[in-house]
Amino acid sequence: MLNRTVFFQRGPLSPLRFVSIVLLSTVYGCAENPAEIAPAHIPQKNYDAYSCEELLQEVSIVDFKLKEAYLELEGKYENDKDWATWGTLVFPFNLIWLEGKGSSEAHEYSRLLGMREAIERSAEEKNCFESK
Repeated sequence: MLNRTVFFQRGPLSPLRFVSIVLLSTVYGCAENPAEIAPAHIPQKNYDAYSCEELLQEVSIVDFKLKEAYLELEGKYENDKDWATWGTLVFPFNLIWLEGKGSSEAHEYSRLLGMREAIERSAEEKNCFESK
């Protein structure tokens, strides 16, 4: 059984503590996978005054920004995965360069996802998707 005091003892860094720190920084230090980011809550009432044409324009703008943000986050995620793998195996102190979760890009991506959902809800409520 693992002795819990090993993690909290003072003094030189034990191998067990070192490996634990490296593994935790690998798990929590990586940039977020954009496919796993949940949309932020954006109130639908922000788009209630928009017409169907304005909603269509707004959703195309948001979609463009979403694609850009997704590609940026995906690149950072892949880069951090590579750094975490090589950093853990070769030189663990390189792990301090990882992006980390909760970056401003991840928050912006979450906000854009929420905006898209709010626009879609407003458009559905106004029956903008019905064929004429």
